[in-house]
Amino acid sequence: MIRTRGLRKTFGTLDAVQGLDLHVKEGSATALVGANGAGKSTTIRVIMNLLQPDSGSVEVLGKDSRRLTPADLRRIGYVAESQRLPAALKLGEFLSYLASLYPDWDQGLASSLLEKLQLDTEQKLGRLSHGMRIKASLVGALSHRPDLLVLDEPLTGLDPHIRDQLLESLLGHAEGTTMLISSHELYELEGAVTDIAFIERGRLKFQQSLEEMGGRFRDVVIVLDGDPPKPMPDLPATWIAPKLVGRTLAFTAADFTNEDELRRRVATHVSGVQSVELSPMSLRAVAKSLMQEAVEGARP
Repeated sequence: MIRTRGLRKTFGTLDAVQGLDLHVKEGSATALVGANGAGKSTTIRVIMNLLQPDSGSVEVLGKDSRRLTPADLRRIGYVAESQRLPAALKLGEFLSYLASLYPDWDQGLASSLLEKLQLDTEQKLGRLSHGMRIKASLVGALSHRPDLLVLDEPLTGLDPHIRDQLLESLLGHAEGTTMLISSHELYELEGAVTDIAFIERGRLKFQQSLEEMGGRFRDVVIVLDGDPPKPMPDLPATWIAPKLVGRTLAFTAADFTNEDELRRRVATHVSGVQSVELSPMSLRAVAKSLMQEAVEGARP
């Protein structure tokens, strides 16, 4: 449904997107995840043809994104955190306008979403809170039953109750829809996505299914004999966010295959090991380690 090859976008001296190869397969719900400033929104705006790439290519629905027809665009829903709505219109007027543009508009679905999300069609869009505006945009994006739904930071700044309402609506009413969702909070999307693409400083670090990612990461805590080593032991690059506190060395192994292999590698790279404890990681813990590594790696 979406494929980028060697995608690049710069703003002056800033390389916002650097050679990005991203693949969103049909039927998946892919999270594009990274710290603030990683290049997520720029990537999505290029995919949506709101920005032109400096080089590389973007295919959406199997076509060059710059050559999508009006019929193709009717198959796509788009919601962005920064999206502006016509402030003078009432919500009901806005949805009626959208319904006139989409032959597949499902008024029953729109009514169901309005009730579930507790939206008043008589309310003017300009008077809606941020969370209500995102809800209204989501109703507009889902009600024409798109084949592809692109959401750019839709959960930013929302309180947990509204966030849960939005995720519940996505899960309940977007069945069969391919989704690309950007977020800097990976844990927010747990249970709503099937695949993860992690972007760091404009580069794709990895992309894989949620199940594969869960098996790949382990929390490792090593207790050392004697005095702590100085400086920090030279660890593999895939052992991220290392911390040495007293005689305890902790890190996230981002290349876990099996316990015996990891213990052998610990013995090779770390001397004076008293004990090694390995633990599976929650999605939130994985996200925290990835973000921490991205931030620390960016420091001079």
